[in-house]
Amino acid sequence: FLIWLENRALYYRTLLTIVGCSMMGAVIFLVYPAAPPWAASQIGILPDLVKIGYVQADAAPVRTAKSFIESLVLPNPYAAVPSLHTAYSTLVAVFALAWRRRFGYVMCIYPVAMWFTIVYFADHYVSDILVGIAVALFAWWLAGRLIARYRASGLMVGGLWIAVLGLSLCALVLATRQADGPAVAPLALTMLASGLGLGLYQVGYMDQTTSLLPVHERGVAGSLVSVTRLLGILLGATGISWLHGLSGNHAISFGVLAAGLGLFALAFMAVWRRGADRESV
Repeated sequence: FLIWLENRALYYRTLLTIVGCSMMGAVIFLVYPAAPPWAASQIGILPDLVKIGYVQADAAPVRTAKSFIESLVLPNPYAAVPSLHTAYSTLVAVFALAWRRRFGYVMCIYPVAMWFTIVYFADHYVSDILVGIAVALFAWWLAGRLIARYRASGLMVGGLWIAVLGLSLCALVLATRQADGPAVAPLALTMLASGLGLGLYQVGYMDQTTSLLPVHERGVAGSLVSVTRLLGILLGATGISWLHGLSGNHAISFGVLAAGLGLFALAFMAVWRRGADRESV
């Protein structure tokens, strides 16, 4: 938030870095599932290991149930490479160094402590940490290159069309599914593409919206953008359910959604080009 208030270009890069790092991690999890040390010890590949976090939770006098959202999320115990604990903590230090160098030196303690903790708690190997650092730094570099080459409006257009492509391919996968259900890997990749595209669009949308206001009013604008984004998610989920109720077919529902988003992308491009032409006059 402080970066957002003081340095718009840096904030834009940090947000895009987090989106890219998360998406790269999800793709690697899909194509290369890897067991953490505690899971390897359960099947005898490693000696017996004690997962300290579980032991502490079992010994705690207070029992806490999972939240409603957490209960709906399917856990993935075989997502050790890359270590996103490492990637995100490393990015915290990178962001801090880019924002305030002296403060960044202090924040370097955080990723080092995280690296020690995840190995000590038997959640990751040292090699997982190295891959996590590499993913984080690559995402930071790539975000810088994209921002240097494209304006926010260009990223928004590109994000929209990536999302359209992802939704269209998702509809195709669902339409050609076998009797036992759709193939998990292609379906997951199409959803990842949709998420990446919408993430790029939202990054540009946030930047374009808040940059029109003076600094002292950007906090309120950011809150309103967050509210409208949440409203859009709820309406989108409701719309998909409504379309499925009418058609009785998931493929048709996602196809209609892709077509609608494509029309919006065309309209957005038309308005964007008209504005660019006016600026050039």
